[in-house]
Amino acid sequence: MQAMPPFSLFLSLLLLAPPAPADALSLAELRIEGLSAEEERNARLHLGLSALLDRPGLRRTQIEAAFRRGQREIQEALEPFGYYQAEVRGELIEEAGGLRALYRVERGLPVRVRSLELVVAGEGGEDPEIRALLAGFEPRVGQVFRHRAYEESKAAVVRMLRTRGYLGFRELAARAEVHPREGAVDVRIVWDSGPRHRFGEIAIEGGPLRPERVAALAPFRPGEPFLADRLSEYQRRLAAFDVWERIELDVASEGDRAVADVRLRLMPGARDRFSAGLLIATDTGLGATASFERRWLNDRGDRLRAETELGQRRQLLGAALRRPGDHPLSLGELAALIERQDTDALESSRLALRAERHRALDRLEGGQVSLGFHLERERSEVAGREALFTLIYPALRFSTVRADDRILPTRGHSAALRLAAGSPAIGASVRFLRVELEGRLVRAVGREDRLLLRASGGRVFGTSLEALPASLRFFAGGDLSVRGYDFRSLGERDPAGRVLGGRRLLTASAEWERMFGERLGVALFADAGNAFESRFRPARAGGLGLRYRSPLGPLRLDLARALDEPKGWRLHVRLGPEL
Repeated sequence: MQAMPPFSLFLSLLLLAPPAPADALSLAELRIEGLSAEEERNARLHLGLSALLDRPGLRRTQIEAAFRRGQREIQEALEPFGYYQAEVRGELIEEAGGLRALYRVERGLPVRVRSLELVVAGEGGEDPEIRALLAGFEPRVGQVFRHRAYEESKAAVVRMLRTRGYLGFRELAARAEVHPREGAVDVRIVWDSGPRHRFGEIAIEGGPLRPERVAALAPFRPGEPFLADRLSEYQRRLAAFDVWERIELDVASEGDRAVADVRLRLMPGARDRFSAGLLIATDTGLGATASFERRWLNDRGDRLRAETELGQRRQLLGAALRRPGDHPLSLGELAALIERQDTDALESSRLALRAERHRALDRLEGGQVSLGFHLERERSEVAGREALFTLIYPALRFSTVRADDRILPTRGHSAALRLAAGSPAIGASVRFLRVELEGRLVRAVGREDRLLLRASGGRVFGTSLEALPASLRFFAGGDLSVRGYDFRSLGERDPAGRVLGGRRLLTASAEWERMFGERLGVALFADAGNAFESRFRPARAGGLGLRYRSPLGPLRLDLARALDEPKGWRLHVRLGPEL
C-alpha cells in the first residue's frame, strides 16, 4: 500500500475537522463597577463568567446564560460583607474584538447586628479568659455583620475552650438570623463547656533516658488544670534536650473522669554526632573547625562535647561535660579549654577550667542566666610586655534572644550582660571587676529591607590597664566591632604607637540592608567606637556590603573604609546569624 504524502495527509485532516460554530464568539472583557477592591475580588471568584474570559470559540447562548447568572452570583458574593439587598444591572456589549460584559452594582445599606446572645454554660462560663474573649466578640451590636469577623470570633472561642481544658465542650446552638428588609441580624450562640479537665499521668515509651527524667521536664504535674500551651512548652523542652529524632505527644481523655492523660512516644537519634567546617571570618582568619558530641552518656542525660578550631589568628581545643540539673530548665557544665591568639595587637595563650550552672528563665522567652567559677593560667604579650597571670574568679552572665527566625530574622533582638570579679584573696594575680553589655536589634522595613543596630559597652574596675591580662582588656575593631579597622587594633596606644587596649569600651553600628530576591542583597553601614582609658575618641568607619543567604546562615562580605585614618578600604567576611 502506497504511503500518503505528508501534505495530502494534513489537507485530509483539515477537511475532516469539525467546522467552528457560525456564531463563535469570545468574551474579551469583564468589568464590575461600584465595589471596593476586596469586594470585586470576591465577586470575580463567584462569577462563572470569569472562567469564560478570553476563551475562543464560545457560543452566544453560552455567554448570555453565564451573564444572566452573574447578577445573582454578585449578590451572593456581597453577603459576606454585610450587603443583602444589592442591586446589580448588567450590559453585554458586542464589539469587533468580542463581547464585553459590564455589571453596575449598588450595594445598598449593610445589615447590622441587632441582638447578640453568647452563652457558655457550665464551668467555662466563669473562666476569666473565656469571659474576656466573649466580651470582645465581633461583630458587636450595631456593627456591620461581616461573615469573616463572625466566623473568626466563633473559632477563637472554640480554641480557647480547648486551650483552657474544656475538652468535652459542645456547641448547642449557633444561629445568625438575617432580616434584609429590616437591615438587622440576630445572633445567638450557646456552648456547653462541660467540666475542666486536669492533667493525668504521663505514659512514656522509648529511651534512652530514664522515664522519671523525661517526666521531670514537663511544666505541669498530675492534678493541675489542663492548659494546651503547657503541652507545647513540654514538647519544646524535649526538643531542646537534643536527644530524640522524633517526639510524638498525644492527649487521651476517656469516660467522664475529666482527666487528660499524656502519652509520649520517643525515638532517639544517633548517639554520636560529628561535624566539620571551614572558618570564614577575617577576625580569626581562614581555618577549619571540627567537633564530636556524645549526645547521652547514660540514662540520666549526661553528654560530652569536644571541639577544635584551627584558624590563622586563633587556635583552640576544648571539651565540656554537661549534666542536666534537678530543675528541668537547669544544666551543669564542667569545661576545659586551651586557646592561643596571635594578632597585630597581642599574643596570648591560656589554659582555662570552669564549672558553670546554666538556667533558662521561665518568664523570659529566650532568656538564660549562667553562674560559674573560673580557674585560668594565661601568658599574654601586649605592646612588647610579656606577663604570666593566674586568674581565679566567679562570673555571671545573663542573655536573651528573641526572634521570629534565629537564622534569618526579620524581627528580633538580643542582649547580654557579663560580670566577672577576681581578687588576690582567692588566689588571683590581680583584683578586678569587669562589666560588659551588648545589645542587637533587627527590624524589617517593608518586604525587602531590614534595619540592623548593634551597640556594646564595658568597664573594668579595680586595677590599672598595665596590670590586666589581655583576656580582661577591651579592644575594638573587626567584623563585629568597628569595621574598616583590623581585629582588636583599636585602643589606647603606648608612645611607640602599639595598641594597649583599654579599661572602657563603647561601640555602635547601624546598617541598612536591601534584598534583591530570596538570596542576594546589599547593605550600607556606619560603625563607630573605641576602647579607651579616660578620654573617648571614637574611630569612625562606613562602607557597603554584599549579602548572601546560604543554608548555613547569612554570608556577609563588607567593604569598609576607616574615616579617621588613611587606611584605605578593608574587606570583612563573616558567616553566621545576626543575633
